[in-house]
Amino acid sequence: MRELNSIQEKILDRTLFVIGLKGSYDVSVRDITNAAGVNVNAIHYYFGNKEALFDRMEEFFIENYLSIHSVLEDRDINDEQKLMHWANEIMEYTLQYPGIQIILHNNMSGKGRNGKMAKFLIEQSNEFHHRINELFSRLFNVQSDQLMLMRIIFDSALLYPASFGTRPNCDFTKIRDKSFRLSYIKYIIQLLKQGKKHNEIIQFYSEQGAYTP
Repeated sequence: MRELNSIQEKILDRTLFVIGLKGSYDVSVRDITNAAGVNVNAIHYYFGNKEALFDRMEEFFIENYLSIHSVLEDRDINDEQKLMHWANEIMEYTLQYPGIQIILHNNMSGKGRNGKMAKFLIEQSNEFHHRINELFSRLFNVQSDQLMLMRIIFDSALLYPASFGTRPNCDFTKIRDKSFRLSYIKYIIQLLKQGKKHNEIIQFYSEQGAYTP
């Protein structure tokens, strides 16, 4: 995750955060300034108005979105390490910016603020989805429906604790610790590998007529 280097980035950071907490773009300037610890004049000084702030926030989101997936370019680590580091970035980003899910959902369903953002996300998400599928295919030696099911299980295991980790009264404190997250992700990968092996054994004995569900 990139570090925040300015007041502007802090405001953008908190804008994404309050959008995620409210579950929509329907947030006030006061909501944002309270979360960022600045006054209303800071919004006007750095961005002009709320619409301009939202435009810059979406650009900020894109910069982070591309940064998250940059690990897939790393040629110095193996497929399992790539998957672990990518998954950790997804979880960390969702914890820090719960608004990511709102932005993605709105734009992918045609309810975004502008067509440019939607077009970018559709193109990029399709590309990254394809690359993650290729990674799964190599790592787990799966294709088609089995690959899709494993992706659903894996993605759900990442997003559930990360999303609920931003909600009050939810005890997901440990998931904020990077070393714990990496151990958790490795555990999920091992479970998927074991599950696939179990299914292969059942299929083998079924073909031999020695297993009846």
